[in-house]
Amino acid sequence: MSSFTIRQLEYFVASVEAGSLTGAAKLCQVSHAGIANGLNELERTVGTQLLVRRKAKGVVPTAAGRAMLPLARNMLRDAAGIDLLGQSGQEELTGELVIGCNLALSPVLIPLIASEFADQHPKVHVVFRERPGAEILQLIREGQVDAGLMLQRQMPNDLEYVSICPVRVKVALAISHPLATRTSISLAELAREPAITPDGPALKAMLSVLEEAGVEPDIRWTLSSPETIRAMVSRGLGYSLLNVFPPISDTGGPAVAAVPVNDQLSGNALVMALPPRRRRISTVEKLSEILHGAEVRALLT
Repeated sequence: MSSFTIRQLEYFVASVEAGSLTGAAKLCQVSHAGIANGLNELERTVGTQLLVRRKAKGVVPTAAGRAMLPLARNMLRDAAGIDLLGQSGQEELTGELVIGCNLALSPVLIPLIASEFADQHPKVHVVFRERPGAEILQLIREGQVDAGLMLQRQMPNDLEYVSICPVRVKVALAISHPLATRTSISLAELAREPAITPDGPALKAMLSVLEEAGVEPDIRWTLSSPETIRAMVSRGLGYSLLNVFPPISDTGGPAVAAVPVNDQLSGNALVMALPPRRRRISTVEKLSEILHGAEVRALLT
């Protein structure tokens, strides 16, 4: 049997994902020479060239390297699972957990996650990266976060994710709006009202929902901040569609009504996206446990 190591497989996968040995060294937090030596030993052990190294142009996998890549990733995941078993008997988790969170989700999820870890595992240093969805995806691909909290409609095909719970689209209305006291609403009822939309990928997602409901929106403003959108809505300047509405008591922000949509729409969900190479799996599993709790589901559905 070949005597390669998990570390060598990690170097190989990191080199392919980063596209260079320098990038792999940064991801793995080792020297360039350490990456190169590990790859040389791996290729010697398996008896074939896995990467073509081009000076100043990075690396590309050979045919053998492309065939080995999914096998190597699976072995790294299995090794991480063994590590989790080894840590399962520990009374308290430690270390750092870096979480990327979509800006629209962060007002609800970050306070909940922070308080849960503070109560249950205070020795875990939880770091949050609040970014728009596209930037969170980039952080995940680069391995700069241990997990990313996103909506399923934002997820590309090349990233793995864990589905947490369904998310029901709601209409944000000023509390003085005639429809604000309804238990549900059809988007067609808002067809002639001004819409306030997010920008970037979130705009595309909102437009797809409206298109699915057969509504062509009258877009008056396109804004980046969910809190700014909420403030505009609270003044009666238009409606918006947001998947997450933090409780007023949690944010102290302007009051809006969140009325569920009763149109038959394609499903959406909160997901936990994972980088190609998982690290600190025990803390990520704990995060998943928190997210699957009843409190998160109650806030999103």
